[in-house]
Amino acid sequence: MPENSKKLILGSVMRSLTLLANVIIGFFLMPFIIDALGDHWYGFWAIAGSLVGFYGLLDFGLSLTTQRNVAHALGSGRTQDVNGWMSTAVVVFSGAGLFIVIALIPVIMWVPAFIDDPGSARTLQYVIGILGLNVALSLPFRAFHGLLAAKLRFDLLSSLELTKLALRTALIIYIVGSDSSIVSLALITFASDLSVRFGQLLLAWYLHPTLKIQPRLFTKQMFAASVNYSKFVFLTSIAERVRMSAGTFIVGFAISASAVTHYAIALRLMDYLGQLVASIFSVVMPVFTKHHASDNRILLNSRFMMVSQLCAFFSILLGGLLIVMGDEFIASWMGPEYLDAYYPLVVLVAGVVLANSQRPSVSLLNAIAKHHYYAWISVFELVANVIVSLVLVFPLGLLGVALGTTIPIMITRLYLQPRFVCGQTGIRLADYYRSTYSPVTPAVPVFIGAELATGHFPLSDYTHLALTGAIVGILYTAITFKWFLAQETKLYLFGLLPIRLRPLYTLFT
Repeated sequence: MPENSKKLILGSVMRSLTLLANVIIGFFLMPFIIDALGDHWYGFWAIAGSLVGFYGLLDFGLSLTTQRNVAHALGSGRTQDVNGWMSTAVVVFSGAGLFIVIALIPVIMWVPAFIDDPGSARTLQYVIGILGLNVALSLPFRAFHGLLAAKLRFDLLSSLELTKLALRTALIIYIVGSDSSIVSLALITFASDLSVRFGQLLLAWYLHPTLKIQPRLFTKQMFAASVNYSKFVFLTSIAERVRMSAGTFIVGFAISASAVTHYAIALRLMDYLGQLVASIFSVVMPVFTKHHASDNRILLNSRFMMVSQLCAFFSILLGGLLIVMGDEFIASWMGPEYLDAYYPLVVLVAGVVLANSQRPSVSLLNAIAKHHYYAWISVFELVANVIVSLVLVFPLGLLGVALGTTIPIMITRLYLQPRFVCGQTGIRLADYYRSTYSPVTPAVPVFIGAELATGHFPLSDYTHLALTGAIVGILYTAITFKWFLAQETKLYLFGLLPIRLRPLYTLFT
């Protein structure tokens, strides 16, 4: 197995396991924390987290920029530029961290103006200060995260995250369970995050022994190039964050606060689907960047087409299973009274499947520094989402808001984005559609058949849901691999298997 392929596969698996571990532990840990702190203090914890969370945007898109710049330097053989890009990133991130510390002061001072109880106000001030300092200190270390990602060591990054998750969970159960203090919770978060950052720092120096971080290596040219690249990453981040929150605010404004809870169920499931696909396929950007830096357009286009087909297949598989079993899952998970979230979920899943199928094209645009187009697409989606949702929410309710999210995505991700990407790569648009969306053909009969079958045999518990999902998933995967995946894709995938398993390829030719 090629070394880079091994790193990518291992990195994707580790990122998926990390996401799964976070979801499972969060599912059980959240009730424990609420029980330990009580509704009053957990509410303050949520407020502090929301306030400080916006400071994370002061990354300004430089994390992805650093990852791309370092990967480009490595791919073009200009390893001497790595120290320059890294030093520039650390200096800029340090400046942003200092700005956060200064900006925290008025926020902390204003807390007593909004909270009557002096004791509660003082505690919240401590928590905001600790969490804010945590964000500020995290910024310079993001440069080392970018270096590890550029070297395709997503497996090591995920291992550190899993270690942090285990450490944080153990400390919360041991400490918060006994003293019920949100200050303790904030200190635990700070300490566990700090351990990961130093781990990233040590690994970066181990994997790149010639790494030097020196202020004198900061250059105006590299700073200007970083800002020019990162401004569109930042714009995309803002647009996507606001777009993800827009539906919730519109539901609360036009329908009711209780309706937000029902809509949030559909959003949560959709978000998990998107995170899982992202954890697997977002690792390809450094690879695309290195192919672009070495001016290997043929290999770049080949890998892009292959990853696009696999990403579409995986997105359709997960989305199809969520549509087939979503109503039974919601009834088992939250109760039958929340089943009105199912039809909005179906509409949202259609949109997220399309968006996920275009993740490789986003990575490609980032790699070739044409991501400004995606930034403006994100802004268009945000504006169109708000307008269409406001028009449809009154006659259609939750379903109208879901349609307001999905309709713009269908326009941008099914037409505008593929057209621009194909123009940049020289790939024929018809060839792109034919290859990327070939997994749609078997999905129609498989998932419609599964939906009809589950109508006659209701899925009453998680065991039946898991068994049905496994059967339908295996059937769809087997049919797609046998008749609809490109031969090049199948050869590549089976080439990753141990030698004794590679003869299985003959079953799918």
